[in-house]
Formats: sequence, C-alpha cells, structure tokens
Amino acid sequence: MDRKRICTSRLRKLFTRSFGCVASFVFIVLVVKFRDSSIHEEYNKFKSYNGVVRILPSPSPVSNETVSNFKAVTVGNTKKSVVRSESYSGNQTLERKLNFTREDLQTVSPDIFKRIPTQYLPNYRSFCWFEEDQLWCLPYFYIIGFHKCGTTDIFDKLEFHPNVLKVGKEPHWWALRRAGLHRDRYSLHEKLVKSVERLPGVGDATSFNWYLNWFKYQKVLNDVENTTRELRSDNGELIEYHPKVFGDGSVSTLTRVIFEPWDLIIPNGEDPELLPYLMHAVQPRAKVIITVRDPVVRFRSMFGRKVGGSSERMHTMAVAAVKCATDCIANNSVRHCAYFSHCQDLPQIYLGIYVEFIRPWAMVYGKENLLISRMEDRIGNPISEFKRILQYLELEMLPDEECKRIMETEIFNVNAKKTAMLDKTKTLLQQFYTPFNRQMAAFMNDDSYNFGY
Repeated sequence: MDRKRICTSRLRKLFTRSFGCVASFVFIVLVVKFRDSSIHEEYNKFKSYNGVVRILPSPSPVSNETVSNFKAVTVGNTKKSVVRSESYSGNQTLERKLNFTREDLQTVSPDIFKRIPTQYLPNYRSFCWFEEDQLWCLPYFYIIGFHKCGTTDIFDKLEFHPNVLKVGKEPHWWALRRAGLHRDRYSLHEKLVKSVERLPGVGDATSFNWYLNWFKYQKVLNDVENTTRELRSDNGELIEYHPKVFGDGSVSTLTRVIFEPWDLIIPNGEDPELLPYLMHAVQPRAKVIITVRDPVVRFRSMFGRKVGGSSERMHTMAVAAVKCATDCIANNSVRHCAYFSHCQDLPQIYLGIYVEFIRPWAMVYGKENLLISRMEDRIGNPISEFKRILQYLELEMLPDEECKRIMETEIFNVNAKKTAMLDKTKTLLQQFYTPFNRQMAAFMNDDSYNFGY
C-alpha cells in the first residue's frame, strides 16, 4: 500500500508539472502569435500606402553675417512621386522610388508631425519653433556613425566651438528608443534618460516629447534662446539672430530603419525601409556627418571593445564573421544582410560595408549635403579636416592655432587594450572588404576610400 501510495503521489506530481509546462508553453505561443500578428497587421497597413517621401530642394544656406538670405525652412507637403538617381559606379545606378508621403509618415509617427511646425524660425541657426511661448528645438547636426570610427571624438571636439552647446551625445532616440528598443541596449546616459522620463507630462523614452525634453532638461534651449547677436539686413534693418546650436551623436541612427522590428516581419530578401526617409521629412536641411576608417582596423577596434582576447581568437571570429556574411549575401541583397542582425555577435562585420549604409542617406538628403570624414584624414591633417567640418556646419571659422589646440586635446573613447591582428586575419578581412571599398571609392569619386589595398 505504501508503495502504491508513493507511486500515485509521484505520478500526480509528474502530471501536475507536465500540465503546467504544457499550459505555459501554450500561453507563450499564443502571446507570441498575437504579438507577431499585431506587428504584421500594423506593418501591412504601413506598407499599403502608395505615396512618396517628401523631397524638398535644398534651400540656400543661412548666412552667418547677413540676414538678406534668411528664409524659414519649410516643412511642407507633396504628393509628387520622386525618384532620385545617382551614378555610383561604372555600370550601376542608384535608383529607388521613395514610396511614402508626409501623410504616410504621419501615420507611422503621429507624435512627431503633431509637434513640428510648418516652418522653423528663420532667425535661429538651430531648427526651432515656439509652442505657447515655449521654445523647442531639434538638433542642428547629427553625427550618425560609424561605430568605432571616432564619432565621440568629433562630437566632443566640436563642443569646443563657442557656438556649439554641450549636451549628452547619444540619446539613441530616432533609431532605438522611438521603437521601444532602448531598455536593454545603449545604457549610455542612463540616469539622464530616467530623469527626463520622470518630468511631469513627458512620458517614456519612446515619445517625441521625451526627445524634445532631452535637450530642454539639459538647459541648451535656454542658451539657444538667450544668446543673440544683431545682424543687419540689406535694407539696413537690425535683426536679432540666435547662433547657438547643439547636436545628436547617436551612432545607431545610421544603421536602423523606420519600422521596428523589421527583421521579424519583412520576408527574406526584401529590403527594409530606412530611417533617412523619416528624418528628412522632419528636417530636410539637417547637417549629417558620417565618419569612416579602414574597415579592417574598425573590425579590430570593435573586437577589442565588444569581445576582447587573443589574436587567435580574433582570427577565429573573423573567419566565422566572413563566412556568415558571405553565406547571407549569396542568398539575399547586401542591404538585407547589412541590416539583418544574424551576424551581429561577430564584431559587426557588416558595419564595414560603408557604401551600403551611406547610399540611402545620400539618395534622400543628396550626397552633396552630407559630410563624410575619414579618421585617417583627421589623424594625418587634423587642422584642415576640422576646418572642413566647421565649414560644412556653417559655423564661424576658428584660427589655425585654436583648431590645432582643439585637435590636440585628449582623444575620447579609445580602447584601453589593443589586440594585435595576425597577417592572415588582415588578409582575410581585406579580401572581404575590397569589393565594397571599390564601390565606396567610386561612389565618392575618391580613391582614398580603397584604404590602400
């Protein structure tokens, strides 16, 4: 009887546990299915639009010394189809229909378009507007990547300019927080992020209101509004001009998409819809800086930052990364593979395919309206490269001595330990990146983007 009772008890416990596991599994499947179906429903609605992204002609830049050319930057509307075509190599043409209207984007991100004005204030260098006597501004410039290519160093050195305000570098709003991907990744400025969320009426970090308050909380809007100088127009009228600006240095911005999580909802082989379409609709005249370096050196730096270890371990990971990337590209478009995360654990080998990430931004904003800065140029010709950046940003030019002093300040965000790269690893990575470097050199019409191999 005792044995029978014991067996019965054990069977009852086993049945209870098994039933609990099955019930939990069924619950998880239902939740995931519901989530995926909701995502698919929203995405299908999103994909059903038949318009095009708003592409505005680039207005004349605002003069630093006169107001005769001041024009309000219009954030208007259009239903006209737009195809921007640009040759980037001998036998290929970059041509893509931009299939969103402003109304489409309003549906995707309604909180953005409810807040931004139809025109930004013409006497502010920054992109600003008033709501009920409160000034709001968006960043004047974006340093959007690439990771481990010196974005932090450029951002910090620009803040030495008297008209560039200090602000937390990487809010990661456009690419990550807006899509709800901010909780487990990019913990930079964690305390600041939470402080902004706790402000009355702001909401969590997914909202556009949070992004605007990110800058307000750091007091930069006060400096933008309260710092003025008088400029005289052609007719002799004195105008109060606000020259101060600030930036956003989130490196995630370059490599993400409008709709997240796209890799769960877009079939294999189909390209994602990219973030520059949305950002251009909001800020058609934003200054966009992209930094690059030899992709093999970038791979080594990323290995040191994310993985670490011996030279042999680096080689093992390089072999696996090249195989993963090559297998994907054999069956999908390069763009699909570049934005897909299945090789992400292998020092982000795709981030070295610079041309694939830069082309969409060049197509939307115009290549002439971007600034691409090589780390090799900032090391070899620091003063001239820094002055080139200032000129692109239309900031007051600094004397050579001041530029030299700024460029000689401490370099930020450098890996403490650098693992030596084996010759066989270098050769393997150079062979992988060479065709993409050739495309980049042709796209930029500059052989220096071959990086010497």
